[in-house]
This record gives sequence, C-alpha cells and structure tokens, in this order.
Amino acid sequence: MEKTLNVPKLTYVFTCFVLILAALVTVGACLAQEPTVDTLPPIPVDGEPIQGGEGFSGSVPSYMVLVKVSESPLRASAGSGVWLSRNLILTCAHNLRSWDRGGKLHVLRVDGSVHKDVDVVRIDRKRDLALLRVNDAMIFWHSTLDVSLGGEHKGSVGSIGLDPSVGKLIFTTGKTNGKEFKTLGMVSNPWYGHDGKVVQGMSGGPVINGWYELVGINIAIGPDTSIAVKLPVIQDFLSTYGKIVK
Repeated sequence: MEKTLNVPKLTYVFTCFVLILAALVTVGACLAQEPTVDTLPPIPVDGEPIQGGEGFSGSVPSYMVLVKVSESPLRASAGSGVWLSRNLILTCAHNLRSWDRGGKLHVLRVDGSVHKDVDVVRIDRKRDLALLRVNDAMIFWHSTLDVSLGGEHKGSVGSIGLDPSVGKLIFTTGKTNGKEFKTLGMVSNPWYGHDGKVVQGMSGGPVINGWYELVGINIAIGPDTSIAVKLPVIQDFLSTYGKIVK
C-alpha cells in the first residue's frame, strides 16, 4: 500500500515549533534588556538642591543583587551586593552572619533568577567587607560597577539598595558630612559618614557620586549619620584577591 503524507500532522508540528521558537526569542529579548542607571534620579552637584530621594520606584540596575542566607525555612537574613565582574560580588561582611552559623548562601538577581553555587572567597570582618564568587556554569549578562573609576567621597552622593522583602529598588540621596570612623586597633579610618538615609536591606549596597561612579559601600546606620566604607579601602581589600576581570 502506498504511504500518504499526513499534512495536518506536519502542519501541527511546524506550528508548535514556530510558537516555541517565538517564545524563546521573547524570553531572550527580555533577559537582554538592561535597566540602566539612567533610570535613577539625578544626583546634583555641590550647591544644588537635593531631588529624587527615598522610595524612588525606577528600574533596578542589573549590577545589583540581593545576598540571602537561609538558616532554616523560617529564618533568613538578606542584604544588598554589587557585581564587580562576571562572577564576583562585593557585599559587607555582616550580611554573612547567618552563613557563619551554617546558613545556606545564595544570590538573587534583579531578573528573578537565583545563584545557589556561591563561595565566600574573602572576608574582612574589621572593615566589614566580603567578596563572593558565583560558580554557576551559566551566568546571564549583567552590568558591573568599576572599583577603579570612582572619585573621592565628597559632596552629594546616592545610596542604592534592595528591599529584602520585595526586591524593589531603594534609592536615597544626601551629602557626605566630613565624619570618619574606625574600630579599636585600627590606625586609619576606613569608614566615612553621609546624611543619606540607609534602611534595612541597603547594607552592602553601593554609594555613588553624581557620575554614578562607586565611592563606597554602605555598612551601618549611626544615630545621626549613615556609614560607608571608603573606596580606597575597598580597592585595598580587592587588591589581595587579584585583578578583577570584567
């Protein structure tokens, strides 16, 4: 018996293939879209009034991450972090206190994906800095902050963080206040103060200047000031790890 070509079946298969291909293209396009720092409010130069500020609901720059440590299904801690390269993340050491107690460390990206294979490659508890490495074979593209370009921590600054409960952007602006801080046993002052409001979830997030360059990492909230690590201290911390390759 002569075989006949099943046209409806082939048409159905071809239609399904086209629909799947279209879905993949759409997903790829969404992943490729980069929310840039241009969506943040402007940080004015010295002498100009502060605008923008707390509660800004713009797109989250893709160099931001949420560093989360789960001790149990009901107990977890979280703070902000920033991509320095394809697989290296800078955050503050106290975000990892639950990790010290055996908690599981993972990183949440602004696109909703999660990295679970994460190592702590260096930690400095005195200066409150930590460097993480993501070991996943597939890491989607993201922007980075360059630690070599930032300027001095003077004048107007902006602070960026992620709300741990919903992952939305927290953005505040302020000015440096000339205060410097250190702990017992330190010769120099690794931290400086600014009057931009820092709230829960912003520890480990970047402080940027009017050109959106990194000038510090937020680590604490004082009684009348917010506290950040100086950029030269961050650069010294990273120099012992080796060159940060983009």
